[in-house]
Amino acid sequence: MRGTLQAKGSQQFSELRTYFQKMDKAESGLLVRREVETALNYFGLFPTSHDLGTLMRLYGPHSGATSLLAWRPFVDALEGHLSSLRAAVVRKSYDAIVAKCNNRSVGAISALGRFDQHPLALRGITPADILSREFATGLIKAQDACEAGAVTPEVFEKYYGTISHTVAYDDDFVLMMQGVWGAAGLILPPQAPIFGGHKFALLKKLEEKTHDTEKPRAVLVRVLKKFDKAEKGYLSQREFAQAIEAFGFVLSDDQMEDTFRRGETNKEGKLRADWFADYICT
Repeated sequence: MRGTLQAKGSQQFSELRTYFQKMDKAESGLLVRREVETALNYFGLFPTSHDLGTLMRLYGPHSGATSLLAWRPFVDALEGHLSSLRAAVVRKSYDAIVAKCNNRSVGAISALGRFDQHPLALRGITPADILSREFATGLIKAQDACEAGAVTPEVFEKYYGTISHTVAYDDDFVLMMQGVWGAAGLILPPQAPIFGGHKFALLKKLEEKTHDTEKPRAVLVRVLKKFDKAEKGYLSQREFAQAIEAFGFVLSDDQMEDTFRRGETNKEGKLRADWFADYICT
């Protein structure tokens, strides 16, 4: 997909971004599957149903979501932009390399890479020697694009910007960089647990309220539906707060925002009740 757009000219990326922005009338940063398919088709891209599902899963608002696309990170990835977290990981890896070797040629840096520790090599998907050659080829292209006489930090970052979109999740990206470059301290900042860490406490309360014919999830869904004023399976923050208060739980403003940010929401920013029930009960 990235190569197809590039072949038509670099302006295609900015035009795709503008097209997505116009479609996003709610300014939520999210588009439904039908909107995404329409936009891609307009730009001459016709992914299969499977490929589109994979795309939605990789760039959904949370891990595993397939109904919504977070279009800004998707276009950023297509354009080769690294997130601030990934850029920091790349810079730290580069620092680890130059600490071991003063020679900043493509050959010297490629030789330092432990490509047998790359996740694709460890899983038997791609041999280490092929990964090494692909890295060297990509690094040469990045060096040419930067018009640099050596592998500078900018060249190194540009290379990883071109492949970042192939690694969906930040923790997988960090594992890749740790394996290949052995840079110490590449650790993702710890995330607070969703729902303020009250998952198991709520589950215990649900189990206490169950009987032979009703499971914990059914109890939770029934209470969530009670506060779903629109009766569409989604709750606003106010409605969600009222629902969980029925079980004796109150979230701070930060915990509420975090739960909605990392949970599955619709374009109006409401939390999907079934997602929350699945999260608590699985």
